[in-house]
Amino acid sequence: MYDKELFDLVSQLYAPNIALYKKRCEEKDLLNISDVCSPILDIYTVELEDVKYSFDVNFLRDEALRLESTDLKLAPNLIALAYQSRPNGPVIKEKHNEYKNLLDKYNEEDV
Repeated sequence: MYDKELFDLVSQLYAPNIALYKKRCEEKDLLNISDVCSPILDIYTVELEDVKYSFDVNFLRDEALRLESTDLKLAPNLIALAYQSRPNGPVIKEKHNEYKNLLDKYNEEDV
């Protein structure tokens, strides 16, 4: 069974995904919210003050990983926002350092 208080919070934030959330919670007990809810963040305009919840950080991290092979301008920006919110997250920290090293190397080559 799902947690009613958690369900009520999620229903206020993510109404379009509530039926799916409820169904999955009933099927698999209680899931992590980020597994079933899509954060309401625009990856092209998101700013640090828009990142309020852990699942927002997860969303930014996951989008950066998804985009790193196609958009090397946006992916580091998303990881930078995620890093500011969760600097000790292992994947976020690793990717932040990786992007920083690539940028440093690129800047050294331009000199």
